[in-house]
Amino acid sequence: MLVGMIVTVASRDVPVPQALFAFIVAMMICGGGNAINDYCDRKIDEINRPERPIPSGRLKASHALVIGRFLFMIGVLLSVQLGELCIILVILNSLVLAFYAAELKRISLVGNLTVGYLVGSTFLFGGLAAKSAPKFQTVSIQAVGILAAMAALSTIGRELIKDIEDMKGDKKIGLKTFPLRHGPRVAAALAIVFIAAAIALSPLPYLLKLFGNVYLVLVAISVLIFIWAAATVARSQKPKAAGLASLACKVGMGIGLLAFLAGVIAYMQIGEVEAFIFFILLAGIIWFIIAILLCVWVYQDAKARGESGVLWLIVILIAGIIGLIIWLIVRPKKKVVGQ
Repeated sequence: MLVGMIVTVASRDVPVPQALFAFIVAMMICGGGNAINDYCDRKIDEINRPERPIPSGRLKASHALVIGRFLFMIGVLLSVQLGELCIILVILNSLVLAFYAAELKRISLVGNLTVGYLVGSTFLFGGLAAKSAPKFQTVSIQAVGILAAMAALSTIGRELIKDIEDMKGDKKIGLKTFPLRHGPRVAAALAIVFIAAAIALSPLPYLLKLFGNVYLVLVAISVLIFIWAAATVARSQKPKAAGLASLACKVGMGIGLLAFLAGVIAYMQIGEVEAFIFFILLAGIIWFIIAILLCVWVYQDAKARGESGVLWLIVILIAGIIGLIIWLIVRPKKKVVGQ
C-alpha cells in the first residue's frame, strides 16, 4: 500500500494523514478477512490445524464472525476520509474477502484469480489514497496501475505453482484446486501464461518514459528470475521443483518492487546521497519483510512435513539464504496429514 502511494506521488512528500488512514484501513480490512476466513475454515482446521483459535476453543466461532464484520465496518467508515474511489474499493475488497473465505477459494482457478486481484488492488488503493490529498489530486496513477497489474498477474502465476506443490496435501483434505482438476502440466502452462503477461507489462514504465535506466536494469533482473521460475516449473511439476519456482517468484516480485521504487527515486528532486540513502532504507524494509515471510514459510513447511519448525527457523536465522537452500534440498517430499 505504501509503495503504491510512493509510486503515485513520486516525491518524498507523501501525504501523512492519508498514509495513516490508508494504513489503518488496510489493517482493518485485512484483519476482518482473516477473522472471516478462520470462521469459514473452522471445520477443516479441526483436522489440519487444531491449534488455531477456533478449534482450540480459545475463540468461539460466532465471536470470530462478529470480529470480522466489526473490522470490515471500521475499515469502510475510516475510508470515508480517503475519497469516493477508496470507499468503493474498500467495500468491494471487503465483499471479495468475505466471499473468498466462504466460497471462492474452493472454486478451481477462481480462488487464484481472487488472490491476484486482492494483491494488485493493494497497490492501487495506495495510489488512490495519495490522490485524495489536495496536493496530489491531479497526479496520474498510470505507473501504480501498471504495478498493480504486474503484481496481480505474477501472483496468480505463483498461486498456481503453489497449488502444484501442494497437490498431495490438497487431495487428502478434499480440495479441488486447478492442478487437481486439470493436471499439473496444464496448471504449469497456465501459470507460465500469467507470468509471461506480467513480464510483457514490465517495459511499459520505461517505454512510456515514466521511469529511466535504473528501473530498466532492476526490472530486467526481476524478469530473468521469473523466466527461471517459469522454466523450472515447465521442466518438472514435482513438489520440490514447484517449491523452488514459487520461491523464485517471491524473489522476483521483491526485486520488481525495488525497480519501481528505484524508478521513483531517480525522478525525485533530491541529491544523489539522499536518494541513495532513501533507496537503501526502502530496499532494507522490503527485504526485511521478505525475510520474515520466508522464515514463517520455512517454519510452517517444516512442521507440515514432520520436521522441527523451531529447529529450521533457527537454521534460517543463523545461516540466512544458505540455510534456506539447505532446507529446499533436504525437505521431505510428502507432508504429514494433520500437520
